[in-house]
Amino acid sequence: MTSISAVTSSSGSSASSGTSNEQQIARLNQQIKTLTQQNKSLTSSLEKATTDEEKASIQEQQQLIQAQIQALQAQIARLQNESSESKQQQAASTSTAQEEGVNKPTEENKINIYV
Repeated sequence: MTSISAVTSSSGSSASSGTSNEQQIARLNQQIKTLTQQNKSLTSSLEKATTDEEKASIQEQQQLIQAQIQALQAQIARLQNESSESKQQQAASTSTAQEEGVNKPTEENKINIYV
């Protein structure tokens, strides 16, 4: 009988930098790859199982692995959304920044002409 190892992932809040999200996504993809390999090995074990009890146990393990894969995929989607939102916010903040110069005075360099 084959046993599976539990793969856990941290779902804490991530830093706002894109590289942190990219690193987490890469780590989650690696976990998905590992779980997929475990699922494949369980499929071969299922074919070799002789008793109904073994088959039921292996099928249950496969369902758990598939649930973990779905949870990891949902977490990847969340991280990708966070990354795209932060990029949009950065783009919006740079486009709305006030230009400085002679014809565009800031609060610090305004001249009061009504003296």
